[in-house]
Formats: sequence, C-alpha cells, structure tokens
Amino acid sequence: MQDTPWREFSAVKSLRMMFHDDPRLDVVVADARAPLAPWLRSTKFDIVVLSSTFLGARYSNRLLEQVKRKFEFVASTHALKVAMPQDDYDCCRLLDEWLSEWSVNIVYAACPTNWSVLYPRSLRKAEIRLGYTSYITDRQIVAIESLKSWGNRSIDVSYRATSLPLNFGHLGQLKQSVGEIFRKKVLDASEFQFDIDVGGGSAISGNRWLEFVESSRFVLVSPSGSSFIDPNGDLRELASEPRFVAGNLADFLIEASRRKLEWYELSNTAISPRNLEAVLRGTVQIAIPGEYSGILQPINHYVPLDQDLEVRCVLRNELDWHRIRSEARDAVLSVRRLRANELISELLELLQGFGRESDCEVRKSVVRQRMKWSCAALFSGMAIPIWRWLGAIALAMAGKALVIGRRILNQRSETTLK
Repeated sequence: MQDTPWREFSAVKSLRMMFHDDPRLDVVVADARAPLAPWLRSTKFDIVVLSSTFLGARYSNRLLEQVKRKFEFVASTHALKVAMPQDDYDCCRLLDEWLSEWSVNIVYAACPTNWSVLYPRSLRKAEIRLGYTSYITDRQIVAIESLKSWGNRSIDVSYRATSLPLNFGHLGQLKQSVGEIFRKKVLDASEFQFDIDVGGGSAISGNRWLEFVESSRFVLVSPSGSSFIDPNGDLRELASEPRFVAGNLADFLIEASRRKLEWYELSNTAISPRNLEAVLRGTVQIAIPGEYSGILQPINHYVPLDQDLEVRCVLRNELDWHRIRSEARDAVLSVRRLRANELISELLELLQGFGRESDCEVRKSVVRQRMKWSCAALFSGMAIPIWRWLGAIALAMAGKALVIGRRILNQRSETTLK
C-alpha cells in the first residue's frame, strides 16, 4: 500500500526499492489499493513478498477483508511466499491468522523475541527468521569522506518524531518525550543550533529526510518498538477514543483492565531505520540506552542519554564523536544480515531448496499413487484366480451334495412303498 511519493518515508521506499535494484530479480509490484491487473492471477511467480505496508491492512477489518478477497489467489499459489511485517506486536493475532491462512512459508519477524506469542499458528507451518525494519543497499554505503563535512553541518542536534498512540506503551511515549529529556539537560542552548520537533506536522519524508540527517552533527534516538502485545487490536481501538488521544498511560491501562481487554505487557524492541540512517550519514547518535538488536552499544557506538551526560562536553569533543561514528559504522556494516543483497541471496537459496522439496513431494506423490495401483493390481491378480478356484470347488461340492441328496430321497421312497 504505497503512499504518494512525496509523502513516502525514506525507510519505506528503501524496503520497496531494494528488490528493484537487484539485477538478479525481475520484479512486479502490486499495490493493494490500485486496480489489480488480470494477468497477475495466472502468472506463475517464483517468490511472492508480502511487504510491511501490505500487511498493514490488518489494522482495519474492512480493509483486511477487501485485501484478502482481492488477492485470494496468493493463498493457492505454489510460489515461495515470504512475509516481511513490521510492528509485529500490533494486531499480531490477526496477522498470524492471515499468514497461516495463506500458507506463508517464511516470516521475517522484526521483533527478535516472543515469537511463540506473536506467531503461534504460523510456527506450525512457516519458518520464522529474524528480520529488520530496514536493510542497507549498496548505493547507501557512501565513504565518510564523501559525506557532508562536520564543519559544514548546520544543525548541532536534530530530532523528529510523530506522537504515537497509547497502545504502544511507555516505549511509544518515550519516543515523543526524548526531545524534552534532552532539552532539560541543556540549561543554556544559545551557543548550539537545535532542530527538535515532535508531531505529525514536523515529519520530513523522502530524500529531504536523509539530507536533514546528514546536515546534523548529532541526532536523538530512542528504542524503537512497543511495551505491549495487542493481539486483536483492542488497545489500538481504545487509544483512538477521543479522551485517550491526549490522555495518560496510567488511566489508559486502568480502562483497558476494566473492559477486560486482551493484551500482554511484553517489551519488543529492535534496531530502527533511524539508527541505520544516522550511521550511514556519519551522524553521531545521542540515544536512550537500549538493546538495539545487540548491534549498537553505549559509549562505543552512541552517546547514552542518561543522568551522567554532560551535553557541552559531548558536543565539543571532536575526537570522541569521530571515534563513535567510525565504530558505529563498522558495527553496522559487519552485520551481513542487515544487507539487502544478503537477504535477497537468502531468498534465492530458499527458493532453490523450496523447488527441490516441491519436486520431491511431487515425485513422492506419484510413487505413492503407483504403489497404490500396483498393490491393487497385485491383489486383484491374486484374488480373482483364488476366488474362481474356490467357486469351482464350491460348485463341485454343491453338485455332489445334490446327487447324494437325491439318492437318499429315492431310498426313503422305496422303503415307504414296501
């Protein structure tokens, strides 16, 4: 479900385009909101990828039913079916049932843990693998020397975020409050240039976002994810009520408990597109300490935003930021699974194995059918002569019995006459 080009976020566009950019693939894009080309139904694709925006149809029951009807042919296709969801914790049961109904083969889960809670049905049919919310393409890897120099960056610290609803828990609230947390540590900001804003109107999309990141020396970051697992979207629906649009989390949870909604308080975090974008653009991250998929470590790869942070020392320490951004870049690029071409290579390998398994199953099915027919023929070949032999014996015995019976009747008749 592609957004209009000028509103599409760079991370979403990157996920969509990484398949197009690979010369090994011949890609056809089907937009869930656009008219469906008739020939798509009859085309025998090798791989069908369900993107994160496509799987976002689960957030609306009406839209989900429309998408399922429109793309029902995907359920019966023999292609390798791959799901690449995001925000797995949001309406996870609806997502799991959908993937199970369509017999999806591989699920790249963005949440690194809690798979038994998120995908109980899919685990029986599909293989769950670790996925990410963003992947690095070759064109994104630009030498630091080619990026905007530190002295030419006009912003000291930048931050943009949308206000997340209460159904994302304290992690969602932290995302919109990290700017205020940082400001409180800076008593006098007159010597620095900050560009920090939170809200829907502050969002920057497309290439302008990457230019914004590269124009910043530092960028604020918080852990990406949610504190809750919302199986059926009950918390999502509650958070949309007017009184909770700008409400507080404590009252929200009290009301959720009063209504006996189904939800679980389990933290789900992962490295975010912003982490990768900052690293690739040579921007140092000032981040709230978190797991970050075990890739980024405090002090080594980012400046931890905690009580001991001395903002002025951090912003002025040129040797420190040079070391941090260099080590962060090495850490990210060393994770091969973050590379788009590695993911596609993995899919092509899975396709080869998937094809062999399919052929093998076909051969096994043919052999089973032949064995059934052979056994039936063998049985009939043996059974018919036996039944004929037994029938002949039975007829002969019946004939003898009739002869003996007649003799006995004749003897009795002669005795009676005498």
